[in-house]
Amino acid sequence: MSESKRYAEDESEYTVVLERYNTVLDELFAGADVYVITPLWTTEAEFLATSEERDRMRPRRDR
Repeated sequence: MSESKRYAEDESEYTVVLERYNTVLDELFAGADVYVITPLWTTEAEFLATSEERDRMRPRRDR
C-alpha cells in the first residue's frame, strides 16, 4: 500500500494486503495441504446455518 499505511482503507487496498498474505502463505506452505479454520461469533439468536450462506459472505481465493 502507498505511503506506508498500516490498514487498508478501501477495497483496492484490501486486495493488495490479501495478495501479500497469500504470497507469504504460498511460500511457507508450498506443496502442502493447509486448512484454515474461521470461527463465527454472533450476538444474534439466528446464525448462518448453511455453508453456502457463509461462503457468500467471505471471498474465496481461486487457484
